[in-house]
Amino acid sequence: MFPSPYKPILLLTLLCLCFAIKQFAQNAYRARVVERRNPAIGLHYSITDFSHSPFNISLINHGYALSFLDGISGKYDYMVQGGSISPQYPLGKEPNENKNLLHFIDIYGIRRCFADTVLINPFVGAGPGITLYKGNAGFAFNAGAGFQIRISGTVFLHTQLNYQIHFSPAINNNVTASVGLLGTILKRNKRIKTVAGRSTMPIPPSVTDTDGDGIADSVDACPGIAGPATFNGCPDTDGDGIPDNKDQCPHEAGTVEYGGCPPPHPQPAAAITKIDTLNADSITRAMNELGQLIYFETNKATLRPESTRALNIIVALLKAQPFKHLQIEGHTDNTGTLKRNEQLSIERAQTVLAYLVAAGIDAGKLTATGFGSTKPVADNKTVEGRARNRRTAFVLYR
Repeated sequence: MFPSPYKPILLLTLLCLCFAIKQFAQNAYRARVVERRNPAIGLHYSITDFSHSPFNISLINHGYALSFLDGISGKYDYMVQGGSISPQYPLGKEPNENKNLLHFIDIYGIRRCFADTVLINPFVGAGPGITLYKGNAGFAFNAGAGFQIRISGTVFLHTQLNYQIHFSPAINNNVTASVGLLGTILKRNKRIKTVAGRSTMPIPPSVTDTDGDGIADSVDACPGIAGPATFNGCPDTDGDGIPDNKDQCPHEAGTVEYGGCPPPHPQPAAAITKIDTLNADSITRAMNELGQLIYFETNKATLRPESTRALNIIVALLKAQPFKHLQIEGHTDNTGTLKRNEQLSIERAQTVLAYLVAAGIDAGKLTATGFGSTKPVADNKTVEGRARNRRTAFVLYR
C-alpha cells in the first residue's frame, strides 16, 4: 500500500492523465505522423521521502541523476537513470550517522500517450532498479507517472512522480518526485504510418506531389497526371514507350521516328506506278513515287518487309529501260542531329543499292549518296511532312 500522505498526490496525477487522454485521444488517433523518439541525455533533480510520515520539507532527501532515454517505437521509450541520494535522515530503521549516500541505477519502460510531437505528453513507466547503500547492493522496483513537456524541437522537461519498492530491509519504500532537462543527441528521420496500420515509409521534407504518383512536383514532368518514374512522372496512354508529353499521337501507338504516331499506311504501288509511255522521264517519276514506299526500321538502315514490293517494281522498270547511270539518294526528316541524319541517309541509300544489285542490276551503273535533312519536300513541323521527307529518291541518266 502507498503511504497515506501521498495518496492524494497519486490520485491527482491519475486524474490529470485521464483528462489529457480524453482531450487528445481523437486527434492522436487521426494523426498520421509517428516518430520514434530521438535518443537524449539529461540531468535530473529529485526529492525523496523515506519517512512514511506526513510531508515535511525538513525530512526531504535531495538527489541528482544522469539519464539516457531512447525510443523503442512510436509511443514507447526506455530510460536508464543513475545517480545518488544524499540522506538527511535514516532511510530505514537503522541510523545513518555517517550520512552514507544511496547510489542507484534504474531502468524504466515508458509508455507515452501520444507521439513525440505534442507540447505536453503524459506517460506511465515502470521497471527494475539496483541500489548500493552502506556497501550493500539491493534490488528495487519502480512504478510512476508524469509528463514530458516540450521546450523546443530538441529539448524537453521530464517530470515524474515515482513509488519505489525496496527488497532490502535496510531501506524503506519511498516516494520520489523529480524533474529533469533532456536534450536530443541524434536525430532520426520521421516516418509516416496510416491509421489503418499500413507499413511505414519515410516522409520527404516539404514535398508536394499533386498527382500522388510518388514523384515530387518539382521534378515531375507531368505534375497533374500520375505516371511512372521511367517517364519522369508522365503517363504513356497508348503503351508505345513514348510518354504522352512527347507523343504527338498519345492515344494511338506509334514509333519514335513518327513522333509517337503510327507509320503511314503504304499506298498500293500499282496505282502510283501506272506508266502510259515507257521512257526515262516516266520511269524516273515512277521510281520517285515508289521511293516514298521504301521503309526502314527506326533510326536504322534495315529495310522493312513492306518495302519489298516497291523495290521489286523499281528493279523491273530498270530492266525494261536501258540507262547509263542511276543515282540513289537518301533523305531524312529533321529528327536528330545533322551529322547523324546525313550518315543515316547515306546508309539507307547504300541498302537500296545493295538490294538492286542482288536483284540483277549492274553495280557499275549505280551510286548511292545521302543528304540527311537538308532537302525537305514538306514541312517538318507535322507528322505527315516528316513522313514525306523520309524518302529514297532516284536520278536516272540515259
